[in-house]
Amino acid sequence: MGKTKKWFANLVVICVLLAQALSVGAQGKLSKSGGAVIGGAGVADAFVNVGAPSVGGTTVTARWDAGAPNDVQILGFDVQIEIGLSNGSTLRNNKSVGGNERTTSISFLLPAAPQNNSSKPAGGNNNGLGNSGNTGNNNAGGNNGNLNTTLCLSQCAKSNKGAAFEECAKKCQQGAAGNSNTGNKGLGVKETGVKEKVGTANNAANKESVPRGLIVVGDGNGNNAPAPQPVTIKTAAVQVTAKFSSNLSASAFREFAAPMDKVTGELIPKSARNRGNDSFSLQVNKLVHISELPARAKECAAGQDCFELMAQARGGGSGATQFKIQLEAIYANGQRKSTTRAVNNVFRPVLLSVDKPVGTTLLTVLINVNAESAGDNFTKSDAEKVAIVAIPPIKK
Repeated sequence: MGKTKKWFANLVVICVLLAQALSVGAQGKLSKSGGAVIGGAGVADAFVNVGAPSVGGTTVTARWDAGAPNDVQILGFDVQIEIGLSNGSTLRNNKSVGGNERTTSISFLLPAAPQNNSSKPAGGNNNGLGNSGNTGNNNAGGNNGNLNTTLCLSQCAKSNKGAAFEECAKKCQQGAAGNSNTGNKGLGVKETGVKEKVGTANNAANKESVPRGLIVVGDGNGNNAPAPQPVTIKTAAVQVTAKFSSNLSASAFREFAAPMDKVTGELIPKSARNRGNDSFSLQVNKLVHISELPARAKECAAGQDCFELMAQARGGGSGATQFKIQLEAIYANGQRKSTTRAVNNVFRPVLLSVDKPVGTTLLTVLINVNAESAGDNFTKSDAEKVAIVAIPPIKK
């Protein structure tokens, strides 16, 4: 029954520790934050999601997932890892990787374990028999051998009489003679294999038998203390900032048919097809057959069939935008004439011309406009934090 209770208690402890670790991990998940937002599906659909980091020794490995639509490019990632140490301090390091990376590792140089300045020869305090009164492994104890022998004899005189005193005094002399002259003289550290009582004169309850030559770690009061533990990683937090660039594009198609309006020269608009989004859109509005309009015919060179295109663009990136315009004229005798022109904007009418066939009339004109806009840069971030929990061994 007793073993069952112990097993159940240990199981409860493990469950609590695991719950705390999961709770820290959940609390460490941060909301995504965007950088320069230009709106539209491209920005909304770009994402970065950070997974739980893993810790191996002094190295933390970060993992994440990221994606973007076709008109958005992933430029790279800025990774920041912050660790919390068992001594209460924190360390942080940064690293930048390319847009194709989805994992990276950062190694940390952890501080050394704290030094226990109470480390002394067996017995710890300055009042024990045969103790030099110097802390640590101070070799100055070799200069105090005679003094320690005298103190040892005085202790014998106080507590022993007759044969007991002689035996006690003999041990004091052996303690002085048994030490070397290289720095341990008078420290009460004798030949290996022989034991003596160590401790403080005013703390007899803590005296114990310790092999000669053994150095123990003390707490400064004659009590033995655990050795200093190495500094370890207790928590690891990862933040990944994804850098994106939106390459905006749009296109528009429209068909126009003859005859033109005799007053305005506008051809009849037919089917239309546009491709774009809220960030960047494009449409073709009008096409004027200026070579057949008496008032404007002089604007067209001889032997040319000339047109004036009016289109409209909305949105676009902060960078340069280029429009590529293709015109194909189809004539009654089956001939096709085409031309292409690149412009930086469509805020003003664009003039286009083709070689005019002789002895035929215009039937249809097809217009294709494709636009590419240098995109805006923006960022999105995500973070994850985990706690490293040491599960105690189950007691049998």
